[in-house]
Amino acid sequence: MSNDFAQFQDAFFDEAVEHLAVVEDGLLELEQHPEDRDLLNKIFRSAHSIKGGSGMFGFNAVAQFTHKMETLLDLLRNGQKAVSPAIADLLLKSTDCLKTLLEAAKTGASVDDATVQRLTDELASASASGPQQPKANANEATSNQTQERQGDQTYVITWTPPDWLFQRGLDPLQVLRELRSLGKLTEVGIDMSRLPNLAEVDPEKCYLSWHMRLATEKDRNVIEAVFEFVREDSQLTIENATVPGSECQVSSTGSQPETRNLQPETDDGSSKPLGEILVESGVVSRETLDHALAQQKRVGQILVEQHAASPQQVEQALQKQRQQESAAQSKKTDTASIRVDTDKIDKLINLVGELVITQSMLSDLGARFEMSHMPVLLERMAQLERNTREIQERVMGIRMLPIGTAFSRFPRLVRDLSAKAGKKIQLVLSGEETELDKTVIESISDPLTHLVRNSADHGLEPPEERLDNNKQEIGTIRLNAFHEGGNICITVEDDGRGLNRDKILAKAVKQGLIGENEKLSDEQIWLLIFKPGFSTAEKVTDVSGRGVGMDVVKRNIEGLGGTVSIKTKPGHGTIFILKLPLTLAIIEGMTVRVGKETYIVPLLSILESIQPKPGGVKTVVGKGELIDVRGTYLPVVRMYEIFASQPEITDPTKAILLILETEGERVAVMVDEILGQQQVVIKSMEQNFRKVEGIAGATILGDGTVGFILDVRGLLEIARQGEPVAA
Repeated sequence: MSNDFAQFQDAFFDEAVEHLAVVEDGLLELEQHPEDRDLLNKIFRSAHSIKGGSGMFGFNAVAQFTHKMETLLDLLRNGQKAVSPAIADLLLKSTDCLKTLLEAAKTGASVDDATVQRLTDELASASASGPQQPKANANEATSNQTQERQGDQTYVITWTPPDWLFQRGLDPLQVLRELRSLGKLTEVGIDMSRLPNLAEVDPEKCYLSWHMRLATEKDRNVIEAVFEFVREDSQLTIENATVPGSECQVSSTGSQPETRNLQPETDDGSSKPLGEILVESGVVSRETLDHALAQQKRVGQILVEQHAASPQQVEQALQKQRQQESAAQSKKTDTASIRVDTDKIDKLINLVGELVITQSMLSDLGARFEMSHMPVLLERMAQLERNTREIQERVMGIRMLPIGTAFSRFPRLVRDLSAKAGKKIQLVLSGEETELDKTVIESISDPLTHLVRNSADHGLEPPEERLDNNKQEIGTIRLNAFHEGGNICITVEDDGRGLNRDKILAKAVKQGLIGENEKLSDEQIWLLIFKPGFSTAEKVTDVSGRGVGMDVVKRNIEGLGGTVSIKTKPGHGTIFILKLPLTLAIIEGMTVRVGKETYIVPLLSILESIQPKPGGVKTVVGKGELIDVRGTYLPVVRMYEIFASQPEITDPTKAILLILETEGERVAVMVDEILGQQQVVIKSMEQNFRKVEGIAGATILGDGTVGFILDVRGLLEIARQGEPVAA
């Protein structure tokens, strides 16, 4: 496959994901508004786009399955069937199946054929059943060409496809299957008059033509739409058959073409091979058929026998084909692409123009600089700084996406959870337009999913319990996103029973997480649910109860440089609050110095900075140095010992202690000096060096030197081990 074609194929997969989102969101909304024809048309158009694109790229399994969905959707939008919960559920399951088929087409992953076939049969059954479908007459003949139903129009179709049909991955049998879905194909003939001698056959060219008789209630426009993607360079005629039993006239050749009738297709849309028909008819035995099939030759073998190519050339071509297939399968599935508003691009281009002008002015000034020009130089430098900062903000803005892209999965999730748990749940979304870095959005999807599932399973009560407590029968889960300072806050709120303080304490004591007589504040008790393996569920379900999930939520959020907090009120509900940085590429940090080395500490981890009084730092046997901060003893970590560097100050009373917090743990880190607060751009060290414990990355400071960005979690682990690390 050429690179250009692969580029178009990648674009198809990107668009298919968007169309699938439209279909799924539309189906969820359709359950609430089953009579909305505009919504049905919107869903149908997206499904049709997926079918058309997949057919064009040769993804026949995707095209055929989408066609089954499209048939049912067409009946719904035309009013021939009504939207019911069963049909909506079937279409949603089919959408999930379509996702797996697209993923398989993209990556070569395996597909559960049994599930695909089952859903295909269910879609066909749903499309065929119902009071609106005409019932078959017991006396109606089924083996004659006059199978047309009363009221159907009969069309005679002649189609000569272009030579390049196979080269573009198009399948003529798919066209026949689509025609068959519109009504009854009472005759299918194949014209082989253009077929050359075997020695002249090009396996990539199509030499065949078809003529067909179709009885259908659809109009001519629907039939023409079947040929939409093969119409270019085709010879196509669609005529009304005036006499039901008249012969099909083929006008593409001057004489009567050689034809043979094809075996009628089976129920699943496939036709039986010729050999199987001959075996069933008793013409040949199974052994004779197998022997004949074994003598069939591949194209490469035929070309070698005809001396058109050497065995080495054929083998090289086969090896190249295998390499291309292997490369296509191993291609990364997570293509890093973002759709950017053209307005953002236009503004960025304008700023680059301003930057070029400023650079030109500085170059001109530098060529004729005198000390009297110093004010002008400072003015130009200030202008350069403004342009650079604004370009930085605009470039970062390109990576910013509405968080609604992460919220979009939850209406479907809540619907499924509601059905499984036997609860009535409504989801309320707000703040979907709030923008967040693409990387952060991708990383918070799983934590948010855990929190929503937890709210649905643990937080919300069953309908009867809610009614007993004078609550509405329908429980509510709210997802909200908003900006707060330089961060973004996401809240997951439910109006359920709230956290049970006594139950959490009892479970924590039973699991040995806390002592039986240990006194904890409410905030500390709520954070116990984030401990690994902690769960208060009475029984394990497929939704929750194994104690896996909440610890992952906390670890993932803090891995992004964020925090998790909980507010709860018994009988009224619980709110989980996630606070995250807007982007992972730039952080706010405090620049500190230890000896000649400069380090950046993430501002979110810093609680305060202190200078201890004489005697404030105590040494405890087995626990190292501790400092009393308002009644709480915190371990002291000397930075120069951690990174084996030469300090300027070793006396804690003359140094600065930064009180840092991560994952609920606090530590006092000793540094020589605090230099100031600034934004820094994170550069990964692993790409050019290696992973260094206690270091999250590096950045280039204003004076051109390299500063290390501290990993507070890793710093604590190093302090526990007591082994210095040379950064």
